[in-house]
Amino acid sequence: MRSLAVVALVTSLALSVFGSVPHAKDQSPKDEDAPEILYDVEELPAPVRRTRDAILKAARSGDIENLRMVLERNELMPLVAKTRPKDPVAFWKAQSPDGQGLPVMADMVEVMESGYVRLKSGTADERYIWPFFAVVPLDELSPAETVQLYQMVGAEKAKAMLDDKTYRSYRSGIGPDGTWHYFTADE
Repeated sequence: MRSLAVVALVTSLALSVFGSVPHAKDQSPKDEDAPEILYDVEELPAPVRRTRDAILKAARSGDIENLRMVLERNELMPLVAKTRPKDPVAFWKAQSPDGQGLPVMADMVEVMESGYVRLKSGTADERYIWPFFAVVPLDELSPAETVQLYQMVGAEKAKAMLDDKTYRSYRSGIGPDGTWHYFTADE
């Protein structure tokens, strides 16, 4: 069952480059290896760890403008929505109930501090994905992993996701070279 989610995520990542992010349940299984859930950030390649640390530092600052420098480190802006807004910071401010992006930054910290997976190791499509819920089928979570889901999204959203067996919230992907590919919400 984990292989379906892995293939779906890899397909989603490839399609997200072109502005489309399909749901995992719309994909067909091709890969039999389930990804290992990782927690030790010291195991991340140095460029990935630097990007993750920069994202966390900017998000924890409480000033969403601090994320602009991290976003602009990429050759192309990371995907933040299916519509590919020209200014991710302005988009996040507009999407936030407070108009300042504070909830988005809180979610960003929560996501980037969670467990992650490494997909497509050694290939051009290699990615480090946070949180692992975006890849691992929710009906295969251990009790401890289920608690982590409840902590991350709250009881009401977690129950709905578990019932539907689909993670629908923020996710992030960083390439092994430190390129921040996306921070999107699949609500």
